[in-house]
Amino acid sequence: MLVRRFTLVNGWQAVFMLFLVVLGTGCGFELNRNQVSLPGGAVSLGLNPISNQTYIAGLDLDLGNELGLLLARNHIPLESPKSADLVLQIEINASSHSRQDLSIYNNQTYKFVFVHQAKVTLSDNRKSQIWINQAPVEGHFDLETSHTELSDEETRRGRTKATESLADAIATKLSQNF
Repeated sequence: MLVRRFTLVNGWQAVFMLFLVVLGTGCGFELNRNQVSLPGGAVSLGLNPISNQTYIAGLDLDLGNELGLLLARNHIPLESPKSADLVLQIEINASSHSRQDLSIYNNQTYKFVFVHQAKVTLSDNRKSQIWINQAPVEGHFDLETSHTELSDEETRRGRTKATESLADAIATKLSQNF
């Protein structure tokens, strides 16, 4: 009778082969981390006009558009706040960008950090219940460049990316703890 002994080398070979099989077959496993779900079995969301307390004109409109696209990708319809199951109120409190000077191997690099801060409230029209009350959320974007000042296009890009990040943070907040 022939008995083959399982050794550590054979064990690593088996693990490696399993890894190659999973990698090669494209098994389709993915985390649904970006999936937005509403609390309490709600199926629709109403968005009150966004309050913009910053110096950036149109930031509220940009955030509303980005959030609308994000919700549409997740099959969550935006309805009138009066007829929706849930109502979302957003207040953008602050927007800033700052420069950090970095020196790597005597090469000067500048990192510009864009931050949008907001507070969100989510209320349930069906139960007169508040799910989220004035919860703080932030959107961030870092832009590295060799220039000490940003061009208008770079500033626009930084603000746009920070707005996208803020919309993602709001969507994450909607899906948390329910």
